[in-house]
Amino acid sequence: MKRILLPTDFSDNALNAIKYALYLFEKEDCVFYLLNAYQVSPSPLSSKINQERHTRLFEITEEESIYKMKKLRTALENKNLSSNHRIKTYCKPGNLVQIIFHFTTSKKIDYIFMGTKGSTAAKEIFMGSSTVAVIKNIDYCSVVAVPGKYVYDLPDEILFATDFKRYFEKAEIKPLKDIALLWNTTLRILHINMGTLNTAQKKNKFILEQLLVGIPFIEEELLNHKGSIAKAIMKYANQKYIGMVAMVNNKHSFIEKQLREAVVKKVAFKTDVPFLVLPEIQE
Repeated sequence: MKRILLPTDFSDNALNAIKYALYLFEKEDCVFYLLNAYQVSPSPLSSKINQERHTRLFEITEEESIYKMKKLRTALENKNLSSNHRIKTYCKPGNLVQIIFHFTTSKKIDYIFMGTKGSTAAKEIFMGSSTVAVIKNIDYCSVVAVPGKYVYDLPDEILFATDFKRYFEKAEIKPLKDIALLWNTTLRILHINMGTLNTAQKKNKFILEQLLVGIPFIEEELLNHKGSIAKAIMKYANQKYIGMVAMVNNKHSFIEKQLREAVVKKVAFKTDVPFLVLPEIQE
């Protein structure tokens, strides 16, 4: 049984990610944990009156969270929820990332699905700051970032981008394989050619191929690449009508560099399909 965490701020973007997760795992036995984290900033004044106001504001925020969560759960259950699915709801005060950290470990979460914020420019979607923060800090659980405007469909192909510079562990590839097996999806392994593969890369490539036995996959290269790797991946995904992009978020990859820059400049990957970030596992 899969355990899937669905953080929500009750926005349309979050709702789209929730519906996509329910749809993607339609045939799978799952427990979906709906989570809303809420915060009320403490008053800078310490007077008794202001403390009472802060307490009342917290109570109002808590009540609103509980009310909206009940409404969301009812709406989802009234939409012909799969008999394989169970929904549990949680409203927690505190920092979102910290709450998710404790939740993923205590509930043994398999995937986190989060919505992203939209942009009107060229149908591009920008990751929200909360999604980026979760990917950066929850580095032991798979995260699926779902574009807010994404019209969800089953992924006929999943693009897995890699430079073959690291050894692949069975456990870190498993979440990718599990999603591919849901609907007999083909994996398209993309290597961006920045030179001939060395001995270590060839070995890692062979190991990945062995780990993917039983999954249909295609291997391709982008030759003579120059410029942004992230842009090259998304351009390729658009050209091939890819349904999902997946990458391992290892510490020395270009993904880590992009995410670090995103926090500083408030910019992140641009994607119009779901983005599966696999955690690096070192055994």
